[in-house]
Amino acid sequence: MRDKNVSFVELQGILEYVSDGIVLFNRDGVVTWSNKPFEKFAASLGFDAYGTPMEAISSMSGAGLPAIAMQVGASGDAHTCEVFIPSHNLWFLAQLSPCDGGVSLLMRDITEQKASDHVLIDERNLRILINITDHPIWLVDVNCNIVICNNAFKKWILNFAGKEIGNGDNVLDEGLDEMYLSKLKACFQLALQGKNFTAIEDIKVGNEIKFTTINFNPVFDKGGAVVGISCHASDITDHRKNLSQIEAQTNLLLEIANIQSHKVRGPVATLLGLVQIFNFEDISDPGNMEVMNGVAEVTSKLDEIVKEVIRSINLLSYRTGKSRE
Repeated sequence: MRDKNVSFVELQGILEYVSDGIVLFNRDGVVTWSNKPFEKFAASLGFDAYGTPMEAISSMSGAGLPAIAMQVGASGDAHTCEVFIPSHNLWFLAQLSPCDGGVSLLMRDITEQKASDHVLIDERNLRILINITDHPIWLVDVNCNIVICNNAFKKWILNFAGKEIGNGDNVLDEGLDEMYLSKLKACFQLALQGKNFTAIEDIKVGNEIKFTTINFNPVFDKGGAVVGISCHASDITDHRKNLSQIEAQTNLLLEIANIQSHKVRGPVATLLGLVQIFNFEDISDPGNMEVMNGVAEVTSKLDEIVKEVIRSINLLSYRTGKSRE
């Protein structure tokens, strides 16, 4: 600036228009000059720019700026550090540089940058988390365009819709399978009305029917308006098969119970009646022969009923994977 014959007053005028706060200290730590952005910054934190701003900043943030400034002034080496002020939730980049007779301090507000970095970290962690699971997860806007989705969702769509889609694509793309579209269009329209619900869909994949639950959760902004839909799908095919197996087993058990309570009870009652009319005092009684013929007939029926029970038990054992001893 000296080579270009720029006066100190002119330099001061230039520095007043920058957005960063700038302050100059002499070797005793006394403020010799500061620009207006720094004065506003100092006033917002509750201290006088021409008092002891470095000590004030240090007391609020724990940053050892006075000691650093003394070191910079003594060594002649510049120093840069980040300063956080918890009481105001502010981040600043502090740049201390040696100058004639003291030290200059430039304070740059980096709060928004820090917040942006935090959002990026959160989004990165979110992507990692949703890609860990094997369940399809996706988020769409009000136009059903995919905002974010995990790898499981892409594979899921490819399997039953025959087309790979991802971020930026429309989840109701007309090029997808018609059956897929017809099943989900109504669900998305309902969710956009603010309804939170779970749908069970039977989707054909190749020659096999897959059963899937899909949770539709509307996403609201601060004003309560729906801005998107968060979705989560789970394959419940095995679960449905297990339920069907349990239902079949229950029916067999009911059949066995019916046989035991009705079919067996009749012949047993008949046998008990025949025993009552058997003449035990005179074995040669001609009526005993009729009783024995009746016993033989009822016993034969009872044997068939027992065989039927055994067949049902064997079938139940086969379906449960347990052999009957």
